[in-house]
Amino acid sequence: MSGTVEQTLDAPALHAWADAAVRALDRHRAELDQLNVFPVADSDTGTNLYLTLREGLDALTRDGADADDAARDFARGALVGARGNSGVIVSQYLGALLRSLPPGPVAADALATGLQTATTAAYRAVANPVEGTVLTIARAVGDGAAAATRPGVGTSAVLDAAIDAGYQALGRTANQLDALRAAGVLDAGAWGLLLVLDALAEVLHGGDRPPTERPVPAMPERHVCAAEGLAGGEFEVMYVVGREGLTDEAAIDVMLRDALAPIGDSVAVVGGEGLWQAHVHTHTPLAAVAAAAGVGARATQIRVRHLASQSGVHGAHRPPLGLVAVTGAPGLTADLARAGAVVVLVPLGEVAGPELERAIDDTGADTVLLLAVDGLLHLPVAREVRSVHGLSEAQVVAGAATLASLDPALGDARLADEVLAAVSGVRTMDVGAGGDAGRAAALAAELLAQPCALLTVLPAADAPPDVVDAVLAVAADRGVEAVVLPTGAPGDGVVLGAE
Repeated sequence: MSGTVEQTLDAPALHAWADAAVRALDRHRAELDQLNVFPVADSDTGTNLYLTLREGLDALTRDGADADDAARDFARGALVGARGNSGVIVSQYLGALLRSLPPGPVAADALATGLQTATTAAYRAVANPVEGTVLTIARAVGDGAAAATRPGVGTSAVLDAAIDAGYQALGRTANQLDALRAAGVLDAGAWGLLLVLDALAEVLHGGDRPPTERPVPAMPERHVCAAEGLAGGEFEVMYVVGREGLTDEAAIDVMLRDALAPIGDSVAVVGGEGLWQAHVHTHTPLAAVAAAAGVGARATQIRVRHLASQSGVHGAHRPPLGLVAVTGAPGLTADLARAGAVVVLVPLGEVAGPELERAIDDTGADTVLLLAVDGLLHLPVAREVRSVHGLSEAQVVAGAATLASLDPALGDARLADEVLAAVSGVRTMDVGAGGDAGRAAALAAELLAQPCALLTVLPAADAPPDVVDAVLAVAADRGVEAVVLPTGAPGDGVVLGAE
């Protein structure tokens, strides 16, 4: 092939690439989800990659952008919208590739260098790189591009050779990881990256790419239970860190990765230019969130989901009703997630923002119910979901617990009605701050004067133990079951919910 460049990656070409990548991932997302057995067999790699690239595409809809602005928008959109371990790594790979390519026509050697730079960035994003994954394929692609770069070989031919090397490496992944070998499959994230690069090749060929023979990844013969892969942590925690308050911006990704590594696994921190996304699987979600503050950063757009509860929600185990719980109580996060809710944890003094849209997607359900504590929603949710806000923390807890107790066979409408009935049936009382045990007992007695089957006691972080004890004594005297759920919220107040 001649040494001429087939395509300039200007704004229209970047849009075409993003659009082609999204369509390819959407076309194969079910297969990718089914292949997903590492790092956790929660059957969502295809969906996560599709949603990640879709947000990159959505960020490119601005008219009149030049190539630099379009590349920045594409990379930033994918970064902020990254879902799951695979989405986070691929977003970093894309961002590094886009930043490394010079404006104007893309020369073959510049593309090869960019692919190698992207590989280095992807490896650095992960606390403990594992071979046989998307990282291995990224390196094979970079090496393949370097080997193919020589005088007279055009950019498209170099990329084709790089992708060929990537597919050859993909075929070897089944023997590089125990989890893949046991399931008899290739790595899902690795195939997803190759689909994204195949889309780029289409653009560089100007839509006239010769047909290629690619290996078809084998589908697993058995369903792999997500619980088999939860040794590193039962929760997935993701959040965004901005440059506000940072004193050492250049080292934030390294410091945050080092802080998260002892807390769980599948640790990845990606980004740059004032914005980072953190991802970890952990048994202690609050410790993961606190890691940001530990390195002088501030976690925002916090999402937490329970991996076992959410396993397969984008495929065979799609729930009839998804639940998003918006809370300001850190201590309730784990219980809400275990009940099956995708939790949006809103830091003190803030309101929920774009993470709501991602949490809705994370449920995997066509019908979604959103329950939000009073004051945490600033604007109506853009998506068509049933949204109830202005609630107490006790009502959100009751809603999640009710959904967890119901038979999914009831269907989305009946499930939503049952949950909302439970939420509206909670009588809430704030016994206030100050630590007056006598007043707390009197208010509890007033609340329990009406029939009650369960009393939920929600003490703030500094609530005096004798206040909680006084409330529990009243419940015991009335023969009412009581459960204490520390909220972790600042202050010394106690909120009661009777149902």
